[in-house]
Amino acid sequence: MTVARLLRVDHRERPGTVESHWIELDGLKLHGRRSIDPVPADRLPVVCVHGLSVSSRYMVPVAKRLSPYHRVYAPDFPGFGRSDNPESVLS
Repeated sequence: MTVARLLRVDHRERPGTVESHWIELDGLKLHGRRSIDPVPADRLPVVCVHGLSVSSRYMVPVAKRLSPYHRVYAPDFPGFGRSDNPESVLS
């Protein structure tokens, strides 16, 4: 089974909309991106997790393709992207 079929994605469909979102957690401002398109209630959410030396910005094309079908979240971890840097190194 392909990922597109598993996630019920039609590649012919227009990409959806993704917006920036901010929260504060333990004194740090954390940035993330989330889809804002309406989706069927029975669809599971998708979380796009970035790796080292990148940010949620690299997940935007995937998030836009998935957003008409699933609620999509792409956080910037502390010290990455637009999120604040922590005072000490995270382990």
